[in-house]
Amino acid sequence: MTTIRAARPDDLERLVPLFAALARHYQQTQLAPDLLRRRIVAGLFEAIPRARLLLAEASGQGQGFLTWNTSFPGPDMGCRLVIEDLFVLPALRGLGIGQALLRAAALQARDLGAAELSWLTEAANLDAQRFYQRLGARHHDEKRVYRVATAELLKD
Repeated sequence: MTTIRAARPDDLERLVPLFAALARHYQQTQLAPDLLRRRIVAGLFEAIPRARLLLAEASGQGQGFLTWNTSFPGPDMGCRLVIEDLFVLPALRGLGIGQALLRAAALQARDLGAAELSWLTEAANLDAQRFYQRLGARHHDEKRVYRVATAELLKD
């Protein structure tokens, strides 16, 4: 049976293979395990974490995760829970794990007083888009995502 809970520092060895699988899914460079461990610790378990992670596990094995943080868009809107990644191991998709992770995130949002959850997905990821639409999520085309390298903005 799958359980969903907040990640703890003792989950590190469960998280390393999940993040490695995420990198493979997005065809990203595989980080050395020690570097990956350091980045997970820095991102999730420092005194002021950069993000939070909900872990799906069964029998002590990680099945997937959802990373999130909050955004405060304006005084009248309240905070928003922003999902960075929702990932379930490919062999376990279709078993309700993704929905369970999103429901757990909704509980976190409610506890924070956040009225909505927000996330992005790749335009070509049609399976994910169908999954989100089945859950009642709707996409918004009014905004564009911009990214720039930190070094680009800091160069002289």
